[in-house]
Amino acid sequence: MKMFKIPQILPENSTLEQRRKIVQDMGRRAQELFEQKYPALKNWFKNYDALYLLSFCSCYFCTSPAGIFPEAEGYLEFYPHFLEILQAFALMQERSYSLKPLLEDTERFIQEVKDVGQAILFRFFKDVETKDDDELLHAQELRHNIMMATIAVRNWAYYYQMKRVTADLAKLVRLRFHETYGLDPERVINMLFDFVGHFEKRLNDHRNKLQRLFKTNTAEEVILTYNAIFPDTVPITDKEAQQLYDMAGKNLKNLRALFICHSDLRLGTCPIHSWRLKKAMATPA
Repeated sequence: MKMFKIPQILPENSTLEQRRKIVQDMGRRAQELFEQKYPALKNWFKNYDALYLLSFCSCYFCTSPAGIFPEAEGYLEFYPHFLEILQAFALMQERSYSLKPLLEDTERFIQEVKDVGQAILFRFFKDVETKDDDELLHAQELRHNIMMATIAVRNWAYYYQMKRVTADLAKLVRLRFHETYGLDPERVINMLFDFVGHFEKRLNDHRNKLQRLFKTNTAEEVILTYNAIFPDTVPITDKEAQQLYDMAGKNLKNLRALFICHSDLRLGTCPIHSWRLKKAMATPA
């Protein structure tokens, strides 16, 4: 275990009252940022398809290669609760079904999501108690820790433990749940966990297809390869190929990036097999 010295971020000669004010000001700024940025996220779902935005973030910011756990390495930048914020917006309004990719708006979109996610955590500091009451301060600190932990903390146990505990909880309400909804809650839970592996396989298949684009050496090969790996799309003609190549500045790297952006629109398409739903509908034993 390595030992690290963390520098003092507040002036050493500052009083307790001054330190509290610094923390309160930080919380107020976070609250102002939240009130400004949070409603603006809704506009993204008017201009872009909700499923595309969620799939895009999940693919590029919530996945990692096998054997690598970014959070354990200390460089996780996009937290799971950021995606949950976007899911909330997606569920609050009609789907736009837009076929427009993010392209040059990507960095601005991700930054606004991060700003809101960070502001949600730091805005709690605006309510830091100013009274010199140790018991009151400890109680408030406990409340803040609970609120922030329930927002951002994930993976409270190993995956199989999570699955087992969740299934055990579902068993406790099995009969009443089935009487109300006609579903076996334990099988519903298992189905949701199975979806993780199902989507992971689809994502890997998608990435493996795109890797073939990087083995091409000419613009013609890029376009022929893209037509081949996605045969269900309308084939690109020679005239359209030339237009795309010109649009990419006659740069092979830019042309590949253009097709990758187009392929991102496919990330949200994932059919749910009916047999899984039939299993969930089965009467509990």
